[in-house]
Amino acid sequence: MIWNMFQNIRYMQYVTVCIATMTITSVSMYGAWPSPTLPILQGNDSPIGRPLTDEEGSWLASVVSLATPPSCLAVAWTIQKLGRKGSLMASSVLMLIPWIIIIFAQSPIVICAARVIGGLGFGCAYSATTMYSGEVADVDLRGKLGIITSIMKLLGSFIVLAVGPFISYTALSLVCMVVPLLSLVLISFMPESPYHLVAEGKTEEARDVLVTLATLNATPEYIDKKLLEIEDTVENDMQNQCTFREFISNEEYRQAFIISIGIKSLNQFSGVSAIDSYMQQIVASSGSSISPEYSSIIFGAVQIPAAFVAIFLVDKVGRKPLLIVSALGCAAAYAGEAAYFYLQNEAGSNVDAISWLPTTGIVVFLVMNNIGVTTVPVVVLSEIFPTNIKSIAIAVNTFYGSTLSFLVSKFFKPMSNAMGMHYTFLLYMICCVLGVFFVIFCVPETKGKTFTEIQLRLNKKYIKRRHKKMRKAHLKQAREMGIESSYPDFMKSTGAMTLGVV
Repeated sequence: MIWNMFQNIRYMQYVTVCIATMTITSVSMYGAWPSPTLPILQGNDSPIGRPLTDEEGSWLASVVSLATPPSCLAVAWTIQKLGRKGSLMASSVLMLIPWIIIIFAQSPIVICAARVIGGLGFGCAYSATTMYSGEVADVDLRGKLGIITSIMKLLGSFIVLAVGPFISYTALSLVCMVVPLLSLVLISFMPESPYHLVAEGKTEEARDVLVTLATLNATPEYIDKKLLEIEDTVENDMQNQCTFREFISNEEYRQAFIISIGIKSLNQFSGVSAIDSYMQQIVASSGSSISPEYSSIIFGAVQIPAAFVAIFLVDKVGRKPLLIVSALGCAAAYAGEAAYFYLQNEAGSNVDAISWLPTTGIVVFLVMNNIGVTTVPVVVLSEIFPTNIKSIAIAVNTFYGSTLSFLVSKFFKPMSNAMGMHYTFLLYMICCVLGVFFVIFCVPETKGKTFTEIQLRLNKKYIKRRHKKMRKAHLKQAREMGIESSYPDFMKSTGAMTLGVV
C-alpha cells in the first residue's frame, strides 16, 4: 500500500523545484547579510580596519539590489540561449565568487564591488527559477510549488539571522558561500525544462524529462499527451514572439502589466527589504527587553512556518484574500512600531512597560508579510502572463522590483535619521493600506482557473473592443459585396460567429 502511494507522488517535481530555488536561498542570504554584519563593520573592532559610517552602511545594504536591474536586461536572452538550467548555474557562479572577495576585503568599496557581482546573479536567478518552476510543475501543483520559492528564500534569511550574530565575520561569509556552491553542484544533475528542450528540437530528451517528473506509474499515453501539449504551446509561442516594446504597448498585456506593477509595489513598499537589512539595528535602537541577537533568531524562525501556512491556504482561500489579510496585518504591525518610536523619541515617554513591542511588532510583520505580501505575488505573476511573453514580463518585473528594493533599503537609514523612525514606519503603513485597496479593486482571483480563463478575465474589455471592430469590418465588407441582407450567413462563413463577434 505504501509503495502504491509512493508511485502516485510526483516527488521529482518537488525535488527539482527545491534544487532550482536554492539560488533564491543564495539571494536572500545577500539580503539578510547586512543585519548581523553592519553592527560588526560599524563597531570599533571592524574587520576592515575602521568603522563604517551610516552612509557607507546604507550603500553596503542596498547596492546588491542596485546591481540587479542591469542583469534583467540580458536575462531574457540568457534564458533562451543557455536554457533554464544553464541560467541557474550561471547565477550560482555569480553569487559564489563575491563571498570569496568579501572574506579578504579590506575596504567598503571592495565589499560593495563584491555585492554588485552577486547582484548581477539575482535577475538571472529570479527569472530562471520562476520559469523553471512553472514549466516542470503540473497545473494542480502550481500554487504549492510556486510558494516553495518563498520558503527557500526564507531559509536563507533564517540561516544568516540565526547564526550571524554568534559567529565571526569571516565564518558567516564561509557559511553563505556553501549555498551557491552546493546549488551549482546539484543543478548540474537536474533535468532541463521540457519546454526549452522542445524549443531546441530535442523532443526525445523532453520525453525522458517528462517521464522523470511524472508519477512512477505514468502510462506512455499520458507522457505522449503531455509532450503534445508542450509541443503545441512551444509552437504557438514561437509564432507569437513578443518584443519588449510590444509587451509595454500592446493593450492585450496592459491589465496584467498593471497588476504585476501594483503587487510588486505593495511587496517592496511594505518595507521588507529595509526590515531584512536593519533588523538588529531597529531592535537595538528601540531598547527592547529582548537582545538584538536573540531577536534575530526569532525573526528568522517565525517566517518559515508562515510561508508553510500560505502553501495550505493559497489554493483554498485564494490569492486575493491572502494578499488583503497580509497587507492589513503588516499595516497593523507598523502602526505599533510607529507608536512605540514616537513615544520613545518624540514624546519622551517612559516605554519600559511596552519594551517588548518593537520585537513583537517586527515578528507580527514578518508573519503577516510571509502569509501573502511576499509569497503570493510569486504565484500570481506566474499565472497572469501568457507563455509567449513570460520571460520578458518576469525580467521587467524583476527589474522594477529590484529597483524599488534598492530605494527602500538605501533610504531607510537616511530617512530614519532625518525624520525619525516613527515617520518611516508610518509611511510603510500607509503603503500597505493603499496596497489593500489596489488588491480589492484591481487584482482578479486566479485560484482554480486555467491560464486561458485567466487571460479571458484580464482581457475581457479588450476582447469586446476587438470583436466590435471585427464586426464593423465584416459589416462593411458585406455591404461592399452587396450581401448586407444575408449578413449573419456571411459572418458565419468567415468564422466571426465562432469568435463571438455577434
